[in-house]
Amino acid sequence: KERVIEKIQPKIKLFHELLRELKDLEHVGDVRGRGFMVGIELVKDKETKEPYPYGYKAGFRVAEALLKRNIYMRPIGNVIILVPPLSITEEEIEYLCSSLYDAIKEAL
Repeated sequence: KERVIEKIQPKIKLFHELLRELKDLEHVGDVRGRGFMVGIELVKDKETKEPYPYGYKAGFRVAEALLKRNIYMRPIGNVIILVPPLSITEEEIEYLCSSLYDAIKEAL
């Protein structure tokens, strides 16, 4: 009735456009997802896709850096999982993506 899926399409497009910038970072091996569900793979070596050792806790380090920016997320190993609420605004998407970019650079 409210056509939620139709109405969020511009936000999804913006989200994916901004997340593409993460691919330029040295420790981002891949950014993959569909709609508002996205996984960002953190790697030790971008060219070989060598993962960080388990004890390094790359995802946890990025999560801690995001918490400083008032964004709470829980990594799964070396993968950052993003599933923002459907009610997220474009401004919040921009803040989330720029904060994630900065947090990855800071933490790794």
